[in-house]
Amino acid sequence: MKRLLAMAGAMAMLASLATGGRGNFVVHFDRDGNPQELLMSAGACRHHLKAHDSDFVQGVSTHSYNPEDCN
Repeated sequence: MKRLLAMAGAMAMLASLATGGRGNFVVHFDRDGNPQELLMSAGACRHHLKAHDSDFVQGVSTHSYNPEDCN
């Protein structure tokens, strides 16, 4: 399972680089409160931060709940 998740993350990262966009690591909490770290485009990142109060974008040394911090 971990191998599959790592491969999916690598594929998403490659797709992001191929299209010229920079990925955003967004921590999304499911209905049970379990965190999921997802690689998203800027638009998807902004949607999650606006629609889900507990979601945040992960930076190098900090995190932000502000949708304007999605790149």
